[in-house]
Formats: sequence, C-alpha cells, structure tokens
Amino acid sequence: MNAALFHAINGLAGEWGAIDAAGKFIADPLRDLLVVAVFAVPLLRMRVEPRRAVMAIAVALIALLVANELTDRLKQWLDVARPFVAEDQVNLLVSPPPTAAMPSGHASSAGAAAMAGSLSWPRLAPYFWAAAGLVALGRVFVGVHYPLDVVAGLALGSAVALAAWWGAKGVGRLAVQKTEPRP
Repeated sequence: MNAALFHAINGLAGEWGAIDAAGKFIADPLRDLLVVAVFAVPLLRMRVEPRRAVMAIAVALIALLVANELTDRLKQWLDVARPFVAEDQVNLLVSPPPTAAMPSGHASSAGAAAMAGSLSWPRLAPYFWAAAGLVALGRVFVGVHYPLDVVAGLALGSAVALAAWWGAKGVGRLAVQKTEPRP
C-alpha cells in the first residue's frame, strides 16, 4: 500500500516541467516559508498582543528544535530506506538526501510549525495546515519519501508542538500565580 501510493504520486513527476517545478517548490522552499510565517505573525502582533506573541515564538522555537532532534534520532534508529534506494522506478527530481527516510524531517518541521502556528493563531490554521500538507505531498512527489514517512513526520512534529504548547501554558500559569498579589 505504501509503495503503491508512492508510485501513484511520484509517477506524476517528470511529465510536465511546470508541475515538476511546483513540486520542487512545495517539497522544500514552501517549508521554509511556513516556518518564516510562524515567526513573522507573532512579530507583527508583538505590540498588540505581546504575551501571546512571545509565547507563540517560544512554542514554535522549542517545537522546531525538539522535533528536528527527535527526527534525526528516529531516522538513525529506524533506518528506513528511501524510495530511490528501495524501488526500481522512481522519478527523483531533487538531489538524493544522505539520511534514512522515516520520519520525514521536512514533514516533521512543517507539522511542528503548522501546529505551533495554529495553536497560537487559530484563524490562520487552515493556511498553516495547507502548507504543511503540501510540503508532505511534495516530498513524495519529488521521490525522496514514502507516504508513511511524511505522515510520521507530520504526526511527530504536531505532537511535539502540542506538548510545547501545553508546557508553555503551564509555565505561564505558574508565572501569573507567582506575580499576583496574595490576599
């Protein structure tokens, strides 16, 4: 099923130059733009909602750092071959990454960014998640990941961001309790 879905998506690569160019963009630079957006929104809102903005930046930063570290460790531990190594017919549109496939680092950071951004700015959630989903799809399209690799990456990044959010909320409550005057 994983290989069949990979071939259905990656089989579309290499047919049309414009679609290949779009696929390459959503597979990599779009992730970078998503991360920039998740930091840009709170910076733009800093004067209006300083506490919320600082928390959003902290959650995103922690989520991205932890998700990237966990992704690297899981790649080494699981050591899942990438499609261009394991499959005979792959349309590889980008340089082959040297690391293992599972979980996808691009999808992990996209999931972390999308979840952190969505929790901080719920009205923007559809945009964050659309970008994260496109990044994941793009990684399969360009031939460097199986679908389960990107699903695992999105799940890992999302879970880490959610944990960072809960942790930040808890720390925020403690800080408020300690600064409020006692009766």
